[in-house]
Amino acid sequence: MDFIRRDHTRAPVGWFLLDISGSRSRNGDRVHAEIDASGVEEVVVEAAAADLRIGFADVPTAVLSVEGERADDWSISRDANALKISSGSRRLLSGAKLLNGVKTNAVLSLPQALNNGQLVLELDIATCKFHGAGAFLAVEAEVAASEFDLAAQVQEARIELAAGKARALLENTAKVEFKVAAGSLAGWLKGGAPSFLRVEVATGSADLIVPPVPYRVKKETALGSVDLRVKEESSSPSVIEIEVAMGQVSIEAQVEPGAQL
Repeated sequence: MDFIRRDHTRAPVGWFLLDISGSRSRNGDRVHAEIDASGVEEVVVEAAAADLRIGFADVPTAVLSVEGERADDWSISRDANALKISSGSRRLLSGAKLLNGVKTNAVLSLPQALNNGQLVLELDIATCKFHGAGAFLAVEAEVAASEFDLAAQVQEARIELAAGKARALLENTAKVEFKVAAGSLAGWLKGGAPSFLRVEVATGSADLIVPPVPYRVKKETALGSVDLRVKEESSSPSVIEIEVAMGQVSIEAQVEPGAQL
């Protein structure tokens, strides 16, 4: 699947490449930062060892609020039409530190004007609890050893789970790709049926509910299992591709109201 990417290598006339711009304040273990979000087309997030929430609110600028021991490591910056958020070093905390309760809470609030289905969201998260919601053009997420929860109206989505748990509620999504190396993923596709859905599982599991239309199914299994409960039709414009190594995939059509079970 060709994922939608914005080209933000050149800044438009009158814009600057910024490091940590806008306003930033600190109060104890709390950090509050704001930056102009007008014209933003892409949000790129790299985060580790945190509880992270991303959503839209009645705010005039993009607002990052962080609380915890590592709050001062976080940054928000503007690079042309891209908004970049980082938790600092990508070096993960040791297991001992995590067990001892090192915890950071971060909330990214974006202006409602950006909640228009034209924003690209790119996520690279590890050892996080993540929750995100909104309307996007595309979402791409790489998730490692995390709990991931996304509710989105989005045209294209790709979620790669290395370990942990992921839940995705996607509405009117034309192209979807789920890749599970280890862990468990639950997905619910609502609204219009996808034109392309690919599910790739190594040793984990993927359980999906899809719109009740016929699908053209292509599947490849090794030692894994596939439980497919959808209507198959070779001429359908909606394609499902399944590849399973040693994991498990379940895909079920949503039961329409009034349908006989």
